[in-house]
Amino acid sequence: MFFDEPEEGREGPLPRGWQVRVAILACVLTTVLVGVAGDSLIRICEMAAQSLNYNW
Repeated sequence: MFFDEPEEGREGPLPRGWQVRVAILACVLTTVLVGVAGDSLIRICEMAAQSLNYNW
């Protein structure tokens, strides 16, 4: 939602530049990787959590 007028000279909602493109690409790749390899990631997290299970 926008309540104020946009800045002068702004052509879109995001600034342009290679940094923005790299950040978006990293988010897309991470989303796809977690979606495809989700089961393996959950198993790794479970093993890590079990290794931290101390008997107090």
